Amino acid sequence: MPRKSTRAAQGGGTIRQRPDGRWEARFTVGRDPGTGKQIQRSVYGSTQKEVRQKLVEATATDAADAARIIREAIPK
Repeated sequence: MPRKSTRAAQGGGTIRQRPDGRWEARFTVGRDPGTGKQIQRSVYGSTQKEVRQKLVEATATDAADAARIIREAIPK
């Protein structure tokens, strides 16, 4: 029987523990229209569970919030 792939969902972000002991989650909110590079944001917390909850809340924003973040990232 073939093995099933266990990849994470695309756009779900990543969680890591920083050298200072805090946890960090990074996620992509869109792409810079000028350069095409990803626009990434981070959320921090003292526990992995706390950061996972913040990541879910941050990635659940609607398209209007994502568009606003992209506009703010464009230099004036």
